[in-house]
Amino acid sequence: MGSFSAQADEPYLIPLVPNHVGLTAKKYPSLCWMLPKRPPTAERITFTLRDDQSVKSILEAELLPSSILNAKQRTCHCVNLKEYDVQLEPNVQYKWFIAIIQSSGSLSGDILAGGMIERCEFQDCMVFYESWGCNENEVISLARSGLWYDSISCICDLLKANPDNEQLRRILDRLMKDTGIILVDP
Repeated sequence: MGSFSAQADEPYLIPLVPNHVGLTAKKYPSLCWMLPKRPPTAERITFTLRDDQSVKSILEAELLPSSILNAKQRTCHCVNLKEYDVQLEPNVQYKWFIAIIQSSGSLSGDILAGGMIERCEFQDCMVFYESWGCNENEVISLARSGLWYDSISCICDLLKANPDNEQLRRILDRLMKDTGIILVDP
């Protein structure tokens, strides 16, 4: 789940996820995606989080489409679970989805993408990684250590603070390519 290529006739919505269950050490991680191009229409954008033990959603949230769809350049969009007071339990797999609802009258045109995440216990995560921070050097180390979601949320935060930083864009492109996500600007 999560390997997409965005070209002229391909997805509008790309979750920043590995092709397996991604790990986080955070109780309140951020879950991120990109819109490589603007969808034809968007009536609503929703975020859903479910665990692997129940059918009922843990979180269903309506996102502001204007702030997401009016971005001037390709950028990360994230849902930080702390803003919704939703904490991930350790060793539980969760599925999350972003849906771009194009028409409430028909589901056939909706755009849906997402990924899977699991929180490891802090002491277990320390096996993967021994330094915690968010800067250019830490992003690749976090990803190599298996903490994909922590790496992606860090690079997205850095890009939001420095949207014109080409080095950060290259790091994000490298992470995405290493995971099988290839963006081709139209």
